[in-house]
Amino acid sequence: MLILACRQKSNECNPSVVTLHGTCSDISYLYMLLDCIPGGELRSKILESKNNKMNTKDVQFYTGCIVSLLALLHLKSIAFRDLKPENLLIDGDGYIVVVDFGFAKIVKSKKTYTFCGSVEYLAPEIILRRGHDSSVDFWSLGIIIYEMIY
Repeated sequence: MLILACRQKSNECNPSVVTLHGTCSDISYLYMLLDCIPGGELRSKILESKNNKMNTKDVQFYTGCIVSLLALLHLKSIAFRDLKPENLLIDGDGYIVVVDFGFAKIVKSKKTYTFCGSVEYLAPEIILRRGHDSSVDFWSLGIIIYEMIY
Protein backbone atom coordinates (compact mmCIF):
# COMPACT_ATOMS: atom_id res chain seq x y z
CA MET A 1 0.00 0.00 0.00
CA LEU A 2 1.31 3.42 -0.96
CA ILE A 3 0.64 6.08 1.62
CA LEU A 4 1.66 9.51 0.40
CA ALA A 5 0.79 11.59 3.39
CA CYS A 6 2.73 13.62 5.87
CA ARG A 7 3.77 11.69 8.96
CA GLN A 8 3.86 14.93 10.92
CA LYS A 9 3.25 18.62 10.40
CA SER A 10 6.32 20.20 8.82
CA ASN A 11 7.34 22.54 6.04
CA GLU A 12 7.67 19.52 3.71
CA CYS A 13 3.95 18.79 3.85
CA ASN A 14 1.85 19.81 0.88
CA PRO A 15 -1.59 21.13 1.86
CA SER A 16 -3.10 19.34 -1.18
CA VAL A 17 -2.40 15.95 0.40
CA VAL A 18 -4.22 14.79 3.51
CA THR A 19 -1.97 14.54 6.57
CA LEU A 20 -1.54 11.17 8.25
CA HIS A 21 -1.13 11.86 11.97
CA GLY A 22 -0.78 8.28 13.14
CA THR A 23 -1.79 4.66 12.73
CA CYS A 24 -2.70 1.76 14.94
CA SER A 25 -4.21 -1.65 14.42
CA ASP A 26 -5.99 -4.46 16.14
CA ILE A 27 -6.36 -8.08 15.08
CA SER A 28 -8.85 -7.19 12.33
CA TYR A 29 -8.31 -3.60 11.23
CA LEU A 30 -5.77 -0.91 10.45
CA TYR A 31 -6.80 2.54 11.69
CA MET A 32 -5.44 5.80 10.27
CA LEU A 33 -5.84 9.17 11.95
CA LEU A 34 -6.14 11.79 9.20
CA ASP A 35 -6.93 15.49 9.09
CA CYS A 36 -10.52 16.58 9.43
CA ILE A 37 -11.45 18.09 6.06
CA PRO A 38 -14.63 20.08 6.84
CA GLY A 39 -15.70 21.11 3.32
CA GLY A 40 -16.83 17.68 2.17
CA GLU A 41 -16.35 16.04 -1.22
CA LEU A 42 -16.09 17.86 -4.53
CA ARG A 43 -18.91 15.53 -5.66
CA SER A 44 -21.28 17.21 -3.18
CA LYS A 45 -20.23 20.67 -4.40
CA ILE A 46 -20.99 19.61 -8.00
CA LEU A 47 -24.42 18.26 -7.06
CA GLU A 48 -25.29 21.35 -4.97
CA SER A 49 -24.63 23.70 -7.90
CA LYS A 50 -27.59 25.39 -9.53
CA ASN A 51 -28.87 23.18 -12.34
CA ASN A 52 -25.81 20.97 -11.68
CA LYS A 53 -23.57 23.57 -13.39
CA MET A 54 -20.81 25.13 -11.35
CA ASN A 55 -19.80 28.77 -11.59
CA THR A 56 -17.01 29.19 -14.20
CA LYS A 57 -14.67 30.79 -11.64
CA ASP A 58 -15.16 27.83 -9.29
CA VAL A 59 -14.46 25.36 -12.11
CA GLN A 60 -11.25 27.24 -12.97
CA PHE A 61 -10.17 27.38 -9.32
CA TYR A 62 -10.78 23.70 -8.59
CA THR A 63 -9.17 22.68 -11.88
CA GLY A 64 -6.08 24.71 -10.98
CA CYS A 65 -5.93 23.03 -7.56
CA ILE A 66 -6.17 19.58 -9.14
CA VAL A 67 -3.56 20.33 -11.82
CA SER A 68 -1.20 21.57 -9.09
CA LEU A 69 -1.83 18.39 -7.11
CA LEU A 70 -1.18 16.18 -10.15
CA ALA A 71 2.05 18.07 -10.87
CA LEU A 72 3.22 17.26 -7.33
CA LEU A 73 2.33 13.58 -7.63
CA HIS A 74 3.75 13.15 -11.13
CA LEU A 75 6.98 14.91 -10.13
CA LYS A 76 7.35 12.11 -7.58
CA SER A 77 6.58 9.48 -10.30
CA ILE A 78 3.20 8.69 -8.74
CA ALA A 79 0.21 7.77 -10.87
CA PHE A 80 -2.89 8.37 -8.73
CA ARG A 81 -5.17 6.25 -10.98
CA ASP A 82 -8.40 6.90 -9.04
CA LEU A 83 -8.99 10.60 -9.53
CA LYS A 84 -12.69 11.27 -8.98
CA PRO A 85 -14.76 13.88 -7.14
CA GLU A 86 -15.29 11.53 -4.18
CA ASN A 87 -11.51 11.44 -3.55
CA LEU A 88 -11.17 15.21 -3.72
CA LEU A 89 -12.19 16.97 -0.52
CA ILE A 90 -12.51 20.69 0.10
CA ASP A 91 -10.70 22.09 3.13
CA GLY A 92 -11.86 24.92 5.37
CA ASP A 93 -10.23 27.51 3.08
CA GLY A 94 -11.87 26.08 -0.07
CA TYR A 95 -8.83 24.29 -1.47
CA ILE A 96 -8.75 20.73 -2.82
CA VAL A 97 -7.20 18.00 -0.66
CA VAL A 98 -6.71 14.53 -2.10
CA VAL A 99 -7.49 11.37 -0.12
CA ASP A 100 -7.50 7.61 -0.78
CA PHE A 101 -4.21 6.52 -2.27
CA GLY A 102 -5.41 2.91 -2.58
CA PHE A 103 -4.72 2.68 -6.33
CA ALA A 104 -1.76 5.06 -6.45
CA LYS A 105 1.44 3.57 -7.76
CA ILE A 106 5.01 4.71 -8.21
CA VAL A 107 5.62 4.30 -11.95
CA LYS A 108 9.34 4.58 -12.60
CA SER A 109 9.30 2.28 -15.59
CA LYS A 110 7.60 3.32 -18.81
CA LYS A 111 4.21 1.67 -18.19
CA THR A 112 2.14 -0.32 -15.74
CA TYR A 113 -0.59 -2.77 -16.68
CA THR A 114 -2.80 -2.99 -13.59
CA PHE A 115 -6.52 -2.68 -14.31
CA CYS A 116 -7.79 -0.40 -11.54
CA GLY A 117 -9.73 2.76 -10.82
CA SER A 118 -13.35 3.83 -10.93
CA VAL A 119 -15.06 2.78 -14.15
CA GLU A 120 -16.55 6.21 -14.97
CA TYR A 121 -13.11 7.85 -14.87
CA LEU A 122 -10.90 5.18 -16.51
CA ALA A 123 -8.68 6.21 -19.39
CA PRO A 124 -8.91 4.12 -22.59
CA GLU A 125 -5.39 2.74 -22.15
CA ILE A 126 -6.37 1.20 -18.81
CA ILE A 127 -9.52 -0.35 -20.27
CA LEU A 128 -7.64 -1.70 -23.31
CA ARG A 129 -4.85 -3.02 -21.06
CA ARG A 130 -2.13 -1.70 -23.32
CA GLY A 131 -0.18 -0.22 -20.43
CA HIS A 132 -0.42 3.23 -18.93
CA ASP A 133 1.53 5.83 -17.01
CA SER A 134 0.59 8.82 -14.88
CA SER A 135 -1.03 10.59 -17.86
CA VAL A 136 -4.22 8.61 -17.14
CA ASP A 137 -4.84 11.08 -14.31
CA PHE A 138 -5.39 13.84 -16.87
CA TRP A 139 -8.11 11.80 -18.61
CA SER A 140 -9.89 11.58 -15.26
CA LEU A 141 -9.40 15.31 -14.73
CA GLY A 142 -11.06 15.98 -18.08
CA ILE A 143 -14.10 14.00 -17.00
CA ILE A 144 -14.22 15.89 -13.69
CA ILE A 145 -14.06 19.23 -15.53
CA TYR A 146 -16.90 18.09 -17.80
CA GLU A 147 -18.98 17.13 -14.75
CA MET A 148 -18.34 20.50 -13.10
CA ILE A 149 -19.39 22.39 -16.24
CA TYR A 150 -22.33 20.26 -17.32
